[in-house]
Amino acid sequence: MPLLAYARSVGLLPPHLDDHTSRAGYFLITAVDGARATVGLAEADPEVAVCPILLATEQDGEPLRTGVRLVVPREGTRSVAGVVDITYHTSASDDVSHSPSTVIEVRGPLPRPGAYDLAARSDFVAAVGVDGAAHRGVPVHLVMGDAGMFALTDGEALAGQVVVVTSADGRVAVLAGSEVGPRYAREPVLLVSEMDGTFCLVVPYDRRPTRYLPGVVSLELREG
Repeated sequence: MPLLAYARSVGLLPPHLDDHTSRAGYFLITAVDGARATVGLAEADPEVAVCPILLATEQDGEPLRTGVRLVVPREGTRSVAGVVDITYHTSASDDVSHSPSTVIEVRGPLPRPGAYDLAARSDFVAAVGVDGAAHRGVPVHLVMGDAGMFALTDGEALAGQVVVVTSADGRVAVLAGSEVGPRYAREPVLLVSEMDGTFCLVVPYDRRPTRYLPGVVSLELREG
């Protein structure tokens, strides 16, 4: 069963999913052994995601001995067996209104949190979205990596985290930790320079620009 269909069937979600809800929401899935994984609501939405995220009860026609398994296509990090609990959360920003600039504040339980000037970087990369649009920007994982995110976590720990991206007007977008991790993500999530010199969040593999976020001012690592 698709994760989104399950969440709707048990009343986890609000009745209407607008872009604000999809950007800011995420699921926390917990297994019987304590393993945890986060899934962004936008990731689970078939109108946004290319591949469905599933709660599987069988494989190749045979029942799974572990009960229910979370399956994220093309990614093993969040393949959680023995699912016993699914909760829905909405992220909010701790920021008040800011003026956007090229400087992004990186926060959370990191060795090197602080202000990072994206305009001073030379590690821009190109990506083509599923809609054919070409983008060029700084991968989120490089900025978070500079702050020490991946020195702290292996794949299993990363699976239980989220990165909350905040814009100058206080809007947020949630990225599951595994979406950011360079060893596990399908392709980089980008901070793209706009005409006014500020940076926006672009998720190239989203079918709709639900998580497009202009005027990014901060990235924050949080536990799911």
